[in-house]
Amino acid sequence: GKRERGPAGAGSHKALGYVNHYAMPCGPDGAKLNCLWECQTEDAAAKFQDFIDNDAVSPASGGTFTNDCYRAMPGALVPATGFTDAEPAEPKASSGAFFWVLHTFKPDGAAGFWGKIGPALGDPAKFAAMVEGHKAAGFYNHSFVATKAGGSDPMVCIWEAKADCTTEEFQAFIDNNDIAPGDEFLDNAVFKIAPGASVPSAMFPAE
Repeated sequence: GKRERGPAGAGSHKALGYVNHYAMPCGPDGAKLNCLWECQTEDAAAKFQDFIDNDAVSPASGGTFTNDCYRAMPGALVPATGFTDAEPAEPKASSGAFFWVLHTFKPDGAAGFWGKIGPALGDPAKFAAMVEGHKAAGFYNHSFVATKAGGSDPMVCIWEAKADCTTEEFQAFIDNNDIAPGDEFLDNAVFKIAPGASVPSAMFPAE
């Protein structure tokens, strides 16, 4: 059947128990497209791979994409629920650019990474200080999706840069800055999100 897009498609998704919060292509030459979905129930979550691959109302069905799905762990940094009657606020446009990052662990890197990041995730004051450090450097982490604390599956993050920058410039931050995830334990694949994509409301709004 014909795939629905826009409000009609969103209504069809919601009726099945799914909300698409963000859809983030990397432009016409990009090899990746990242989406963040919410499942209303455990049953919907169990059926999500089949939905995204095969349902007529899925924007990623029909064989165009290979859909790799990662379920966020409890406590992951994700948007507020989309299963509400409230009208979503109009997102603010950014003064800079958005990126998403696919983090994969280097061999035996999981223990070192979680040992490094764990204290901040478990302490609100340390977490707030980490966020302020990111903002002072001109970046903000909108979403952090790991499948399990202490696990070794890939993780996905969505970042915003206060000023527009290249993929290479953001790669340097994410790999080498002391307050960023770093490349000691992770391989960080960075993708710059195309203008006009569905992204979080800006931390650094355009004037």
